[in-house]
Amino acid sequence: MGVPMLCWPYFADQFLNSTYVVDVWKVGLRLEANNDGLVEKEEIRKVIERLVATEEGRIIREEMKKWSSTAKSTVKEGGSSSTNYKLFVNAMMK
Repeated sequence: MGVPMLCWPYFADQFLNSTYVVDVWKVGLRLEANNDGLVEKEEIRKVIERLVATEEGRIIREEMKKWSSTAKSTVKEGGSSSTNYKLFVNAMMK
């Protein structure tokens, strides 16, 4: 089973990664920093509670299960990632 993510983008590409996790793939929630740029324990508690005790959290967990299943099928023998990796290695050996 995949694990939903709590995102706290701080620097560089983390903002884009967080956008994909939260807004595009819908497999996580964003933590909001205070004015000092830090995430306080109350914010962490509230977001975890949203994840485990609300309909929003249930939907995120279900979506994560779908992505987890897709990822597992691509890396198993005969999956697209497994096949492409072997093709890459063979091409490098030539």
